[in-house]
Amino acid sequence: MARYKYLLPIILVLLLFVHFSLITIVVSPFNPISSKIGTVAGKYVNPLFTQTWTLFAPDPIDRNTSLQIKYEYKNGQKSNWIDSGSNLTKNMHSNYFSPYNRIGRIPETIISEMVSEDPIVLKLKNYYSENNMKKELEVIEKQNEEKFNTNLPKLQKFANAYLKSTVRNPNNIKNVDMRIIKKEAIPFSKRKSMKSQPWQVIYNFERFKYDNEIPPLI
Repeated sequence: MARYKYLLPIILVLLLFVHFSLITIVVSPFNPISSKIGTVAGKYVNPLFTQTWTLFAPDPIDRNTSLQIKYEYKNGQKSNWIDSGSNLTKNMHSNYFSPYNRIGRIPETIISEMVSEDPIVLKLKNYYSENNMKKELEVIEKQNEEKFNTNLPKLQKFANAYLKSTVRNPNNIKNVDMRIIKKEAIPFSKRKSMKSQPWQVIYNFERFKYDNEIPPLI
């Protein structure tokens, strides 16, 4: 019994050595060793440890969205459109340990909840539309409307907090406008292209009153 007690660790060490040796051969650049036993190593690695991008991104991002904000002072002076997403990203890149890392995800999450549709729901919607199933379409549209209306106050609060954090004299702000813009992601096959996709406005919100009671982002 004592013999097996010492034998087991040796066997485990040998198995780990063989395992990592085969992994190293597969992932390392082509060389004489991989040329000889690469096929054997591949048969061991590929069935058990093969990974694809779908493992980490089953629903890959095909577009970028951002919230633009414009405000009006009580004296009638208006600002230009402010891209909140790009400004938050710059602050995040300047300090990865700052709270901007999480703050920048807030509008993206809210926008996704408001305007995006689940692929399955989208297929159902297309099916109902093709088959003239009006009642079923009305149910989906009602659900989308409820989801939109539920998240709208959240986005308005974020816009208020953003302006209070970044604008001079935020107490003098009267009205706020918001709109969502999007830019299609560049396909992987065109990743070397120097031409960037244009931003497009996909939704304009109704103007709302600025709420000075909402605290700033930070």
